[in-house]
Amino acid sequence: MEDYSKKYDKLLSSENTYQFLLKIQKDIARIARNKNIKEFYNLLSFSMKHLNKNNEAESCNSLIFFSLSQYATYIKKIENIDEFIGNFKEYFDLIPDNCDKNPFKKEFLKFLELNKISSFQIQKFKIYSIFAIDSLKKVTLQNLVEGYKYALKSEELNIIEKMIEVVLSSKELIKSEKEKEFIITRTTFELILKKNLKVAFDFISNHINKNDNCKNNSPVLNFAYMLVSLITITTQDFDKFWALINIYKPVIEQEYFFQMYLNKISEVYYNKTFLKNDNFDMMNMLKSFGNLGNLFGGR
Repeated sequence: MEDYSKKYDKLLSSENTYQFLLKIQKDIARIARNKNIKEFYNLLSFSMKHLNKNNEAESCNSLIFFSLSQYATYIKKIENIDEFIGNFKEYFDLIPDNCDKNPFKKEFLKFLELNKISSFQIQKFKIYSIFAIDSLKKVTLQNLVEGYKYALKSEELNIIEKMIEVVLSSKELIKSEKEKEFIITRTTFELILKKNLKVAFDFISNHINKNDNCKNNSPVLNFAYMLVSLITITTQDFDKFWALINIYKPVIEQEYFFQMYLNKISEVYYNKTFLKNDNFDMMNMLKSFGNLGNLFGGR
């Protein structure tokens, strides 16, 4: 490997970090055009570590974003998935916390999607979990919205619970106890649709009181619990699913998004739908919820 400390010696002082960044960006662009992947990774690793050492948060953030764009433009195809994701995870970990990493996260996942990288391969490196936890380091509405989506994709109960705890305590998002119940219910529905019934069951179980035959919970939370339990026991008996819906019909009719989710769940698990127009447009559905629309929008 080339001795980068010697090559960039005159730019390694803390006063020259901006000049260092400009030079590295120029070299990264050249290396990407030449499709020299090994050198690309080596130089980027050296540069990110140097900028991190000098606590140059914005420069780290700028460099990783720029490097990803050069890779996507010139190298384009990911040949070694584990190497690519593993390296960029290492670079991401080197970005100090005091900057907005959301643009990089979105572009990184978009590029993986373009390369048809599966969620399983992505989460093998805990990428969704890392992105979700990162969103909690600086609690803003945007970070909560993005972090909620990453937490769901992680399908890790502890990550989801950490995110939900912060979301439910947000005065900007939550205006009533009813809205808290809707978020818990929505999250349960999402996990059911991901076919992760164990996490869905464990999640809703953490948010209800099972004593006295669950009589001390709100109807909406009881319904979410009963729904997960039913699907876990039987994924073939649509009649039982339909019977449960009819028992909780007054609850379900409270909000249109309940019906839309149940229609989708019915399609996924029983290959049947009961709504004529199922476009599953969460943004239109939740406009009446104000800030909750931001959290729930864009599945």
